[in-house]
Parts: sequence; C-alpha cells; structure tokens
Amino acid sequence: MFKKKINCYLKNKNGFTLIELILYIALTSIVLVGAISFAWNMIYLREKSVIQKISAQNGSLILSDIQNTLQTAKNAQILNINTLSTTQLNGNTITYTLSGQNINKSINGGVAFPINSNQVGIATLEFTDTSANQQSQSINTHLVIAGLSASPQFSTELELSQANELRGWFNQAREVTVDLSQTNLSGNSFIIQNIILKNIATTNNTLAAIGVSWTGANNINNISSGTNIWSGTASSGTTIDIIDEVLLPNVNVAFSFSFSGSMSNIPVDLTFYFADGSFAKAKITLISAVASPTPTPTSPPSPTATPTIAPPTPTPTLAPPTSCLQVCQQNNYSTSACRSNNASCNANGETRVAAGDIFCNGGASADTCCCKP
Repeated sequence: MFKKKINCYLKNKNGFTLIELILYIALTSIVLVGAISFAWNMIYLREKSVIQKISAQNGSLILSDIQNTLQTAKNAQILNINTLSTTQLNGNTITYTLSGQNINKSINGGVAFPINSNQVGIATLEFTDTSANQQSQSINTHLVIAGLSASPQFSTELELSQANELRGWFNQAREVTVDLSQTNLSGNSFIIQNIILKNIATTNNTLAAIGVSWTGANNINNISSGTNIWSGTASSGTTIDIIDEVLLPNVNVAFSFSFSGSMSNIPVDLTFYFADGSFAKAKITLISAVASPTPTPTSPPSPTATPTIAPPTPTPTLAPPTSCLQVCQQNNYSTSACRSNNASCNANGETRVAAGDIFCNGGASADTCCCKP
C-alpha cells in the first residue's frame, strides 16, 4: 500500500519537459540581449555626448580667441589659407597656423603653443578675407574639429564658421584728413594750391599716387608738396605715380597742382592712394576772382552826327608763369628769390608762394620761391 502511494506521488510531481526548457532559455536570452543592447546604447550615447561636448567647448574657445585677437588688431594678413598673422594696436604680432592636428598660436615670433586640447584634433582650418572693400577688413574663420576617442565608433566631427571685422583697424586713408578750406587758384588760375593733407595717426603714412579727373582739354603738368613730387604731362582721368610722400604725424602738407590752362569753374576730382592700397577722395570747384569793370560815361550823340562804333578791344590773355619772379608778380609782389626753405624766406622779410616752387630748381638750397613787395 505504501509503495503505491509513493508511486502515485511521483507521478503527480513531473519535471520540465524539453520544450519548456528550450522556451525558458530562449526567453531568458531575449531579455538578456535586450538589456545588454540597451546598456550599450546608453554607454555609446553618453560617450558620444561627452566627446561632442568637448569638441563644442574647444570650438567655442578657439573662435573666441581668434575673435578677440581680430577685434583688437589694426591689420590682418592671410599668409596662406591655414595661417593668419595680425598686428595688434599695442604693436604685438599674433599668428595662428594649423600644425598637424593642432592650431598653434605665437606672439611676436615666440614659441608656438596649441589653443585646442589634446582631446580633439583639428581636421580643417581656413582663413578667408571677406572684406567688402579696402575701407574695412573682415576675416572669416572656418574649422572642422574631430573629437578623439580610443574607439573609432565614438569619434565625432564638428564644423564651425565665424566672420570677424577688425574693430581696431584703421587704414592709412582713415588716418589722413583732407582740408580744402584754404584751397585757391593762383598763377592766372592755372594752379590749384593749398590742398592740405594731415596725418592724425601716431605713425607715418605714405602717399603713393594721386588720381586727377576734370573736364576740358587742359593737361596737368606738375604736382608739388613744397618740393616737386611729379612733373610731366597727363590728361584727365590719369592716376599719377608720384614720388612717395611720407606724411608725418600731426603735420600739415600743402599740395599744389599746375595745369596747362585756367581751371576756374572746372570741377576737379582727386583720389589720394596710400601705400596700403586704401584711398581718400576730394572734389573741388574754384572760381577765380574777377574785378568788375568800371562803366565809362558816354555823351549822347549830336543830332547831326553819325555815331561810329569802334571795334571792341580784345582782352589780353596772360601767359602761364615760367619763373618764380612771374609767379610773384602775378601775386602782387615785385621781387623774387629762390631760397632753401620757408624759414629762409621769413628771415629775409619775404613771403613764400608755393606755386612758384616748381621754377626753383637749384637743389635743396634753392627750391623755395620767396616773394617780396
């Protein structure tokens, strides 16, 4: 009886079948694979996010460094597409260049140091001049940053661009004023004189050429700034390559232009070109002072007389001056002398007339036209 009960008990306590065991293992594997895949994705996304954040921080710091340098620079030069050199307002020279996977920065030619961390590599660095004209300067910086990781699947790439204008940039044209308040005609209106340029910078600026345009058939024959800086014959619309005129800080330089005929009531456009390629423009129209004729009273004709009308007397035309003396005489002086400078004129009780300097060709000791009543 007891044996029968045990057998009955064992029959009621059967184990897992093979099918049940296979299903259990399959379900467990699916759950484990899903859990592992989820955990791996979380690790991947976290690692990728960290690398992207590092790349973005590096990009922001790099562009900020270059931006600060450009905004305090007075000049920038792209030496090649990967190298930028700037001259700061304080005189320092700062250079950025791509070297391997780093952007190196150097000051005054000193030891270069990277401005990116070793957690990223710079795949691309390009500088482009986006200036609209020669009166302003703007530089665009384009870079591609690669986030570095021991596992290639975690690597990232970030592309950034930024344009910056040089706020401290003053080209030579901006540093020179053109004063026409004292400009006038002399020498029978053949000479425009006292066009004054003043360098308001703290360093020298250089005037390299002058463009002159006007209407009419006159030619320009001479340009002077106290000494001759150009002589010859040129027509309207010519850009004249003068002897470089160095403009010292806070010094007025008066220019005169001599033409082959009267320039009274003729608009003249001047363009002053400086050594850095910048330019300044001025436009003038001058009218020479002409005395009004005094009317002569005439008696009425007698009733029996037939009036005879005399032909008009032609108005004599003054020839252009050919000597310092003639320039002095046309400016109501009686004598002249060619001396070394304005101070020498004053020491002899004379007045310098710049329009006559072109006729004083005796060298440094006799290149200034001095007039005396």
